[in-house]
Amino acid sequence: MPLWQPPPPPPAVTYTTNVLPILQNNCVRGGCHNGNGTLTPYTGIMSAKSGATNTPYVVKANLAGSYLIQKIDPTKFPGAVGNDMAQQGGLSAAQVQTIENWVEQGAAQ
Repeated sequence: MPLWQPPPPPPAVTYTTNVLPILQNNCVRGGCHNGNGTLTPYTGIMSAKSGATNTPYVVKANLAGSYLIQKIDPTKFPGAVGNDMAQQGGLSAAQVQTIENWVEQGAAQ
C-alpha cells in the first residue's frame, strides 16, 4: 500500500442545493442584486456578463474566467474591476470555497 494517497475529491456541488442559498442570503436578500436576474435563477447567472468587462459571470470549470469568482475571491484574482463582493460583511471562506468548487466541477444546476 502506498504511503501517500491523494485527498478525496470535494463533494458534488450544485447551484440549487449549495450555491443558491449562499447567493440568496448574502447577495439577493441584502438588496444589492435583488430582482435583477443576474444571480437567480440558474439561467440568469449562467448567461449574465459583467457590465464593466463583458466577462461571463460563470464559465464552467474555469475559475479565472468567471467574473463571479473574481469578485468574491479578490485575493486570488486581484485587480478585478469594481467593488469586491459581498460588501455587507463578505462571504465566509467556506462559502467562497463552495462556489469555487461548483464552478470547478462544471457549474451544475
